[in-house]
Amino acid sequence: MSGSHVLRAVGGPGPGRPRRAALAVAVAAGALAVAVPSSALPATGASTPAKDAFTGSVTAVTGSLHGERGSVAITIQFAGGPLPATLTIRPRTCPKGHRCVEVSGRLRGTFSLNGPRIPDVGASYAIRASGTIAPLGHAVATGTVSGTGFIAHGRETLDLKLTGASATITIDAQSRLVPGFTSP
Repeated sequence: MSGSHVLRAVGGPGPGRPRRAALAVAVAAGALAVAVPSSALPATGASTPAKDAFTGSVTAVTGSLHGERGSVAITIQFAGGPLPATLTIRPRTCPKGHRCVEVSGRLRGTFSLNGPRIPDVGASYAIRASGTIAPLGHAVATGTVSGTGFIAHGRETLDLKLTGASATITIDAQSRLVPGFTSP
């Protein structure tokens, strides 16, 4: 809903009505109107194109891969229902002369809303998934993905911990610049 529509809906400026008061009401009404954006609702249908794309870094590695670092691209694809999703992880180019772990694979699992939704804060979802990830083999993923809140533009964040039989890999990633109230 644009500002001018909001102003008309709440009885915007006109004869005998001050502009400043109408604008304050419009701003308050606008914040309430976008508190639960349609993008925060789960997708419907059997499958949807990748909605969120993240790039990030391997920030910690334990076990047999200790000391490795790397860079990844992650996409999340939602598939209807109570937020089942597929995470696809691909390695990105390793800078020449560096030792990098190439993390790749596909995880399937669920996303669940973290706590009660606060209108001005971006939605945050807990991730629980599993699948085959190189170089870990079978892995369990836990983490969070958070959207943007009441800001003009920002980045969604993704924190993911991949645990395999012989090592654990921690990844921190961000989306491209997205509008406020973008939800994973």
